[in-house]
Amino acid sequence: MFGAWVLAGIAGIIASELGMFGADGPPGFALVIALGGGRLNSYRWLRIPFEIKILDDVTIPFRSPLRTTAVFPAEIKSVRAKRYALGLVDVLHRTGTVHLLSQMDGFHDLILSPQLSH
Repeated sequence: MFGAWVLAGIAGIIASELGMFGADGPPGFALVIALGGGRLNSYRWLRIPFEIKILDDVTIPFRSPLRTTAVFPAEIKSVRAKRYALGLVDVLHRTGTVHLLSQMDGFHDLILSPQLSH
């Protein structure tokens, strides 16, 4: 879906610049802005981890399609639901925030982990 958004945006920009939408069609710069918004939205969703593991070496890696963030349990400050985003959770740690879906594999193991009770 993310790739389709980019391809459709590029095709729309080219079509707009070639005048294929007619005189009343959207200008190319409007489609550039829409493409930028779509890319930003894609980036934000691809940063959300799909896997949480609690390892024996006392690190908790949060793995997403774009990156893996490893956090020590002692660095976690809070785990709380997002106020206006149902089903999303923020894990605040010393160096930043990890955004999670509350209904994912490993989430309840993270919450119930004895390593977090400090």
